[in-house]
Amino acid sequence: MPIGEFGGAPPLVAEVSPALTTPMYWMYEMGHASLNPARAVTDATKILFQNPLNPWSHTEFGKSIAAACELLERKTRRYGKPEWGLDTTEVNGVRTPVEVRSIWEKPCCRLLYFDRKLTRPLRSPQPRVLIVAPMSGHYATLLKGTVEAFLPAHEVYITDWSDARQVPMPEGRFALDDYLDYVIEMLTVLGGNVHFLAVCQPSVPVLAAAQPELEGAQQELAAVRAARARIETESLSPQVVGLLERLDRILPWFETGVDGALLAPDLLGVDGPRTYLVLAQNNQELRATGGFISGVGELHIEGGRIASLQFDDSYAVDNFGVPHEVAPADFQATLGGQLWLFRDTNWDPDFPTSARRALEVYANDRGVQADGVVTLDLTALQGLVDATGPIQVEGIEEIVTGANVLQVIQAAWGEPAGGSGQEWWLHRKDFMGEIASAAMNRLMAGEGLEPVRLARTCLLYTSPSPRDS
Repeated sequence: MPIGEFGGAPPLVAEVSPALTTPMYWMYEMGHASLNPARAVTDATKILFQNPLNPWSHTEFGKSIAAACELLERKTRRYGKPEWGLDTTEVNGVRTPVEVRSIWEKPCCRLLYFDRKLTRPLRSPQPRVLIVAPMSGHYATLLKGTVEAFLPAHEVYITDWSDARQVPMPEGRFALDDYLDYVIEMLTVLGGNVHFLAVCQPSVPVLAAAQPELEGAQQELAAVRAARARIETESLSPQVVGLLERLDRILPWFETGVDGALLAPDLLGVDGPRTYLVLAQNNQELRATGGFISGVGELHIEGGRIASLQFDDSYAVDNFGVPHEVAPADFQATLGGQLWLFRDTNWDPDFPTSARRALEVYANDRGVQADGVVTLDLTALQGLVDATGPIQVEGIEEIVTGANVLQVIQAAWGEPAGGSGQEWWLHRKDFMGEIASAAMNRLMAGEGLEPVRLARTCLLYTSPSPRDS
């Protein structure tokens, strides 16, 4: 007997595991149908406790019961796809009709075009923008306000992802490779010369799909750099010199942005999971690459998303059950250490050299082969905490903010808050890793963030250095 809206279970695929061929949507529908009696009782209870003739409806208890019933009803309700409702827009001061139509379609997605029926020709073509909407259970219509804001001055396209429950099983699975193929096909349909706006998780796949365009931009920037090197400024007017100076300031940012966009898909795990070490460097206790390594985090990224992040004290990495390399003579003479331990791996001022050493020692001591290293010093940590908002750190009584984080760290260093003597000595450098961990967890949760401050922090502490012309 058909269950729910699907008319039967999807057919089994014999070549895969029986555990994967179980009609999961049948189970989902059965679970939802089993809630119908509870929904009916809940709805009746809500009506009872919201009725003004019921004395309980005016009490805190009655209002709590009604609110709880409404919460259950909303959590188990099936929400239909809203209409776009964008029938008109204003182009150059003229109210213009808008028609939403599909210009490309596949089982898992449609490409919608908001066709503005212009009554007079434009003086010049307006930019085209492709909005790649999230697909994790969201409808593209949630971006109605974004589309509405772009329509007056742009030709707007948007991805309309299908509800996975409505895609027939014979169409096959939809994996990351399919996602990339879809976006590339959309670009082919649009013919290039289109801007992207990837909302949330589509950002990394879109960057991967846009590699040819980014490589073209990289070549154009290289040509600009070469042309700039040929310009002699001595014979130019002050106004032109001022424009060239402005170009000299912003060109490195464009170059770094394009280079970063080309590297991002690989760094963020489009073709496989990535693991990075996040080194918390205390720049108030100097070391060659910026500060003593007081903590380390294992950052796991998969498909462009942060899968997990776990911070630990740098001393906890030491595993004396495995052999360690003997430290060089200059290190032994300066710091008195005999072995290469993880916390001392940034001895070399050449960062790539120290990073490789950190990866080798970490793999030796913990058996984890990481793919790269990211460092975070106190100044960057202050900017991160300022962007993430106030955080509560275990072992620290006061709330930590961007304004007081350095004072909190200094107090934790100078006062044995967690004990005295040997215990405090062993844990005196834990504080930075703990604060960095709390800030990164807030960042992963995405709650209470200051986007502008976060962007400013990222730009400030990844600022490009001038290139050789």
